[in-house]
Amino acid sequence: MELKEFIKLSVNVLKDKTPYIEQKNLISDIFEKTENILVRLTIIDSLYSTQMNKRLYGLNDLANEIGKIKDLDKEIQNFKDNKPNKISKLLDEKYGIKKSGREFGQARSLISKYIYFATNYNFPIEDRLVKKVLNAVLKYFGYSEIDMDKNDILRELIIFCDNCEIKYSDFDNLLWLLGKIKEGSLASIVDKEKYEKIIEKLELSDIAESKVFDKKMAEKLKNINEIDKIKNLISNDFYEFLEFAKNIKIEK
Repeated sequence: MELKEFIKLSVNVLKDKTPYIEQKNLISDIFEKTENILVRLTIIDSLYSTQMNKRLYGLNDLANEIGKIKDLDKEIQNFKDNKPNKISKLLDEKYGIKKSGREFGQARSLISKYIYFATNYNFPIEDRLVKKVLNAVLKYFGYSEIDMDKNDILRELIIFCDNCEIKYSDFDNLLWLLGKIKEGSLASIVDKEKYEKIIEKLELSDIAESKVFDKKMAEKLKNINEIDKIKNLISNDFYEFLEFAKNIKIEK
């Protein structure tokens, strides 16, 4: 299977009334209804668990900085074109403080997601799942890996997607879906009824501890015999995705 085929599978898996799409549509709807930056950031932070609400003054600090950018669309395009821009500074700044008064770190995940929605999905996302699976995907399909310590993941994603003529949002679908599967998390991928049936079929109902549960689920999703047990509960595209995803090894 080629990379673009794998990407297409991920898009098909997520497109039909999955919790992932419902949340994505909800955020998009909020962006259409209000230009209030703080409201937009709060919704993204809540639904995508970027943890900014745990920083004192974090959301307000970030909203204020975004609000200072007069022409956000132009600055985003300059960033994508690797021209002088204000997005780089936004990504490098630190937001919020701890109770001790010490500053918190950057907010690249939340910022990239804000721009993703502000551009109608025409911007890559940098978050924990992307960092976890990106190089494994690149390596498996024969592309050069990137240095995760250089703090330019967004730039590398833009270059890669542009060179390969891949939509940023489609590639993000792949990385997000693969990351969730490798972590044994299906709650955002299937609805509640199917999720409960999958848990029963895979004999995971008696596991109460979350980390143990996720580990067991991840192991089962790498086993074709276990995947076959839930074949009638998932789409053909999802089955094919799971069958292929088990071949991609994620380094811990």
